[in-house]
Amino acid sequence: MEIKWYGVYRWYGQDCIFDLPRDLLNKQGVYLWTIPFEGRYLTYYVGETHRFAQRFNGHLRDYQSGVYRVYDPQRFAQGDAKTPIWGGTWKRDRRDPKYKLEFTRDYEKWSMIIHDFLGHMRIFLAPFETDEHTRMRLEASVVAHLQAQGKLMMEQDSIADTLKTGARCSNESPISITMVCAEPILGFPKSLVI
Repeated sequence: MEIKWYGVYRWYGQDCIFDLPRDLLNKQGVYLWTIPFEGRYLTYYVGETHRFAQRFNGHLRDYQSGVYRVYDPQRFAQGDAKTPIWGGTWKRDRRDPKYKLEFTRDYEKWSMIIHDFLGHMRIFLAPFETDEHTRMRLEASVVAHLQAQGKLMMEQDSIADTLKTGARCSNESPISITMVCAEPILGFPKSLVI
């Protein structure tokens, strides 16, 4: 099976993800969030979805409302995802209303930082019409491949969950996949067995 990766897209401005043709945005598949890094792209996040448009709308909403963690934009652009400046409210220990209040009190400041942070990201999409578990297998396999190579992927917030939920079950047959991407993504596999 061959999977083609499309990109490079952005959250806003030129090549905006939301300007893509509806038929592509309505597809299911796997996606990468990356940053330009030393003439290539360094992966920050790998995700899967049953519909790109819906998932990206949700991601953007969660960034803009303070749900997601935000990293120092300048350090993030240099490949450092270990310097959070906003902890988000998605984790159990940050669901107290005081954190939402803290975010909304300084919303103007946070919105500018989030805009800057998202501006560094570059997005790739791989339409993959299949069931959810098989998409999760591909997602987990890409994460595992990048992680196995050391520093070729930034620290993703939900890596343990991704690897656990996307593991191939013992009763499932392996699937060989050829990956086609025109852009140079650090450590990106040319093929995988998921």
